[in-house]
Amino acid sequence: MILPDRNRKDMVDIPESVRKDLELVFVKRIQEALELTLESVPVVVSGPDSGTPEGTAARA
Repeated sequence: MILPDRNRKDMVDIPESVRKDLELVFVKRIQEALELTLESVPVVVSGPDSGTPEGTAARA
């Protein structure tokens, strides 16, 4: 579970029996949460530096 770092102080309100079954990650910025949750996907770019010849698309 990803939680804001500012909620870390509230951990005392969660019983130990519940906490032991949770994987908690505290983040300070949304970017940290995004990096933890989103999958990186490669991007294919055609052009002179990509190794893919330009103009190879089908023409109408």
